[in-house]
Amino acid sequence: WYQRRVRALTTQPILDSISLLDISEPIILECGHLGISKKIFKSLGLYAHDQFNSYSALPDSEEKQENLDKLSSVLILLNPDDSRYWCHRKRVCRDSMNATLLEAELWLTSHPLKLKPKSPEAFSHCKWLLRNNSSLVTHTIIRDQLALCHKTAVQYKQNYYSWTHRIWLVKNFRPLLDFDRELAASKTWIESHISDFSGMNYRFNLILISFSISPDVLSKKSMSKILVQEIIFMCELITFYPDHEALWSYLRMLFLFCDSHKLEYVKRCKEQLGVIEKIKNSYADRFRGSLIIANLFGISL
Repeated sequence: WYQRRVRALTTQPILDSISLLDISEPIILECGHLGISKKIFKSLGLYAHDQFNSYSALPDSEEKQENLDKLSSVLILLNPDDSRYWCHRKRVCRDSMNATLLEAELWLTSHPLKLKPKSPEAFSHCKWLLRNNSSLVTHTIIRDQLALCHKTAVQYKQNYYSWTHRIWLVKNFRPLLDFDRELAASKTWIESHISDFSGMNYRFNLILISFSISPDVLSKKSMSKILVQEIIFMCELITFYPDHEALWSYLRMLFLFCDSHKLEYVKRCKEQLGVIEKIKNSYADRFRGSLIIANLFGISL
């Protein structure tokens, strides 16, 4: 089966999705969608694992290495949380690495995330590849990595690992990406995912990074202007969605940052803060949970 799996992956330039299905065939590949039979998924994993251990015990040879490489490419999909298979992939990459192989390994690493979008080992392997081959990283690679983060965040709500990887990309490879586009995209995401605090935390990190991009932004006046706009943005969302705790949490984060850096914001968004105060007073019974959160967080207007 793993030979069919490897052949399918090497002949298919793009896999849009990987799913477990109720099918009689071990695998089905149609139009970029890979389906794996639920009935034999576990047994295939155990078989591949036994084969991996058997080949690992053999004396070093070209055949052994070739089979371990194939098996590891299958096992990271079947059991992406087992670090042994990722360690083997790292040994493969250390032996010889160039731009083409880097792209191929990142492409292979993206497959487990299509089936298990919250796999910490898969994201960790991506970081390892990029960190240890930074001279080979291109705009295209970073673009694809950001797209992967977006897809996994869509697949799994509040995907901490996805957003953590995304902010790591921005911090370490900012010259290779469109920062303004990321900032705009983060706002669009929040508008359509009002319960995703991980996405809001990502946007907050982008705002902090923006303070260090241009020297003029470092002034308190400029910082205050940017944060006031963000506070107004949050107040507007809370007006429409007062029962979402993530919005209150993010607003609190903005308040605390402004207060800790002695930035003026109350006068500049007095109208919006007044609306928030009315929401706290008028919807106490209906939105009791969020208002308790607001009060505990110290949002006292």
